[in-house]
Amino acid sequence: MTLLETTVKECLNSVVKQYSSQIALIENQSKKTLTWQQLQQEVDQVARGFLSIGLKKGDRLGIWSANSVEWIICFLAAAQIGVPVVCINFHFKKRELLDLCRLTGIKALCFSDGFKSNHFIEVINCLSKKASENKDVLPQLFISMGNEHAEKSVSLSQLKEKAIHVSAAVYQHAVEQVSVKDLLTIQMTSGSTAMPKGVMLSQYNVINNAMLSAQRLGVTHDDVICLAVPLFHCFGLSSCLFFALTTGCQLVLLDNYCAEDVLKVVQDYRCTIMHGVPTIFSRLMKHEQFSHYDLSSLDKGIIAGASFPPALIDDIENILGMKGITVSYGQTEASPCCTQTLPNDPLTIKRGSIGKPLPFVEMKIINPKTGKSVPVGILGEICTRGFHVMMGYDNAPDKTKEALDEEGWLHTGDIGCIDEQGNYHYAYRMKEIVVRGGENISLCEIEEAIAEYAGVDATKAFGIPSADLGEEVIATICVQKGHSIGESELREFLQERLARYKIPKELHFFTEFPHTPCGKIDVQALKLQLGYSVSIKDEKNKVAS
Repeated sequence: MTLLETTVKECLNSVVKQYSSQIALIENQSKKTLTWQQLQQEVDQVARGFLSIGLKKGDRLGIWSANSVEWIICFLAAAQIGVPVVCINFHFKKRELLDLCRLTGIKALCFSDGFKSNHFIEVINCLSKKASENKDVLPQLFISMGNEHAEKSVSLSQLKEKAIHVSAAVYQHAVEQVSVKDLLTIQMTSGSTAMPKGVMLSQYNVINNAMLSAQRLGVTHDDVICLAVPLFHCFGLSSCLFFALTTGCQLVLLDNYCAEDVLKVVQDYRCTIMHGVPTIFSRLMKHEQFSHYDLSSLDKGIIAGASFPPALIDDIENILGMKGITVSYGQTEASPCCTQTLPNDPLTIKRGSIGKPLPFVEMKIINPKTGKSVPVGILGEICTRGFHVMMGYDNAPDKTKEALDEEGWLHTGDIGCIDEQGNYHYAYRMKEIVVRGGENISLCEIEEAIAEYAGVDATKAFGIPSADLGEEVIATICVQKGHSIGESELREFLQERLARYKIPKELHFFTEFPHTPCGKIDVQALKLQLGYSVSIKDEKNKVAS
């Protein structure tokens, strides 16, 4: 077994050569279907269209859309000419999109009509007006992937028409300039500050991580993946799109997770693979129509992205019938998979561990204070090194140095241990991040949004365990004297500033906060006052010392 030295373009060419007439993509919403050969033709045309409007290697393209065939076409087209893609959460509101554009230096933005109540066109029109005044920091080119058009946008069909102005020789030259070590995508990950960090992943990172994870799962070109996780996440990008690119399997796209839609898709298309965060699996089995669908085709998949009760694995195997379910651990900075159980591992291993490292992936557990490796069974920080580790954080050399040491080890900020059989175990995160249904949420970002509301003196947010979503956000607000804050008004205020999944489950109001001796807000005292017990992540004596 060796690591691949192939670009995205070469991966697509290879799979087309083997399975040209086989169905590559099916879009559940529109029933649109593309074979591998048809997909390649669409990708080539859009790539030439990108060149025709002035995009070149190194320029950055944002994609703001729910899962769709157009999302995949635009991503692959950009990759073929060395244009890195910034994958944008389709729940983002105007403020979040503006911040992201300024942070990443996007030159062009592909967008759909919107998602549910989040209408993109109005935001794009506002963005294009601001862009004319801020040419250095905001996108200058806008490409509509949907039916609606913004004031200064070009449609995808118009872009394809422009492709004829780019000769085959010019296109071929652009493709030949792309290397496997070139930047493929910038994945946004929430940090302990309000502004997210941009994780830079190369074509080499993502292609090899997907190839090895797919091999461990046993994916073949005969498999059909039910794609219910978002493509803007590294999990969806790697374990769905790049599983397909490296194996030739088929993808059935849902624009977003909806339990009944998933049930119907699995039954209608005889899907054999389904990945997801724990919430996806648990809600599926709790659905009132669950027993009415034939899910017998489901065989395997990956569960990752959040902690879950051990009994959930039993239910996935016994109720969903997915005997080949695997548990995986990773993070965006690792492309994302580090460890993964085997499909035929016994339930005892799947219930309690995150498996063994993928081939070519190095792992170790260290004492966070001394940096030295700890013995088997002792908790410490999980570190990893290898082909899968990110290129670094975008425009953040200091943050990169904090995460990557001089020997190339990625310090994950997660606490875990290794057992005598070589299986790794995850305990908790050192970072101030809440993972709700697989979505990373910065508590600092929540606090800053609440602090903007009139009458707020101070605010503190924290996470609590949730059987359904893994974790939920709780926000506490200290109200200024002489002010009154209504919960419904504050929620309405936050809905204009934060994506829906970031809105706290509970808001608690105080006239005075408890403080530690050094003057900081005492989070543990707040939790106790509200009846929440101290979590394992707060028990520092559990860490190797």
